[in-house]
Amino acid sequence: MQPEVEVLTDHNELICSSFIEHIANTLNLGVV
Repeated sequence: MQPEVEVLTDHNELICSSFIEHIANTLNLGVV
């Protein structure tokens, strides 16, 4: 794979992780 593709994949994974954490935090606030 090309370096650019690998970097883009890592960037997308980072966004997905942050998005999931954001949803988890929102759900926690909703429960509390």
